[in-house]
Amino acid sequence: MLTNKSSHTCKIGGFPGVDLRPDAGGPSWSLARSSAKHGSITLGPGDSTDFTLNLGMAKNNEEGSWKPQTVAVTPPNETTALTLKWPWGPLIHQDGATHPTTFVNPIG
Repeated sequence: MLTNKSSHTCKIGGFPGVDLRPDAGGPSWSLARSSAKHGSITLGPGDSTDFTLNLGMAKNNEEGSWKPQTVAVTPPNETTALTLKWPWGPLIHQDGATHPTTFVNPIG
């Protein structure tokens, strides 16, 4: 959820930045954006919107799997990310794929 914490309305649109990070300093994985069309929405003070992730889940210890330790989310047109502990299991590692099964969708 992305929440307008200000006392003014704001207009937001597009895709958040989503970076998956390992625990021991390895390379992070910036998720690709879906091909979904996006617009913008207006949020009043305290209003929220969301976005979804498509995740290509892998089985534990499956060849080619990768489990991030944290996920950093940066709202559209912002530079500060919120970092959260990764709540799900391992993913099929596709950071170089042309059409990955793990990607971020637009907000709203």
